[in-house]
Amino acid sequence: MMTEMTAPAHTLASVVSTPYQVIAFANGKGGVGKTSISANLAGLFGLGGYRVLLVELDPQGNCARDFGLPVAEYESIKDVIEANGEQHAAALIVGSATPPIYTNVRPNVDLIAGGGGLERIYKYYAANAKQSLAEGIRREIIALGRTYDLILIDAPPVDITALEAVLRVAGTVVIPVKADDASIDGLSTIADLFGPAQLENPWLRLGGVARFGLGSQSTGVAARVFETIEQILGGVAPIFEAIIRHSDRASFDARRHGLLAHELESASSDAKAKRFAALRSGQRLGDDVVGTGAGTSKGLAEDYENLAAEVLGRMNQLISENATSGEER
Repeated sequence: MMTEMTAPAHTLASVVSTPYQVIAFANGKGGVGKTSISANLAGLFGLGGYRVLLVELDPQGNCARDFGLPVAEYESIKDVIEANGEQHAAALIVGSATPPIYTNVRPNVDLIAGGGGLERIYKYYAANAKQSLAEGIRREIIALGRTYDLILIDAPPVDITALEAVLRVAGTVVIPVKADDASIDGLSTIADLFGPAQLENPWLRLGGVARFGLGSQSTGVAARVFETIEQILGGVAPIFEAIIRHSDRASFDARRHGLLAHELESASSDAKAKRFAALRSGQRLGDDVVGTGAGTSKGLAEDYENLAAEVLGRMNQLISENATSGEER
């Protein structure tokens, strides 16, 4: 077995300083908040001055909605996602192909967008050359010819071939979970894949677990989820204290308007003023006005800010631990 002492320089050393700055958000089940967390943390890290690359490997391609990508010559955002998926799929197969790279989707944030075409590529690699999918992911990142402080990977759910590849590229893995058994089972799926992945990627570490989609008053449920996860992990990684609260209205408004949580907070405050003005004038509000309440949007933004701080803290801890162990050797 290869150890950190015998391992060569990490494979993305030309792009990021340490392997732990490559952070994957992964769960074996969909609908647990991976894309929402990836996009919102990318935006917050960018605001903090970090240069961020977000690699979307989820075929649903919802980063296009989260960031409000321009429709341009396409008829709809759905068509944009489809085109992104086909272009991304080509880049993972053909080394000379350019992935769908969107620069500065937010300050300091670049995005390689996903889409439905990725499903076909994952099936191809499963049938032909499973290990080379990880190489394809690394290759498209390196080929950009840029350096970053952080690389975030939005991993696809369910597809084992893709999950195995992501675990061979990332240094830090964060597992989002919701308060349901299927989500917890998805956590176990990642745990089962971890050991084999570390044989090829000795840098791989579990960053922690992020709880997503719980009601702000659901303290009892949050505690039970914590206990269940703790039993599975056995204390090998933290369960982050920040909990991303559930809000159907905020989720709807954010993707409809292409706003991240901290941007939705500002838009909600503006909308409140517009609603009062409309009441005074007797006019009807347009569909472009955000409906999320200011209190809800503020709380959601704070949830993401708290999680971002914890993820950064855990990443820095892993970097420090690796540096210390290297000095001891």
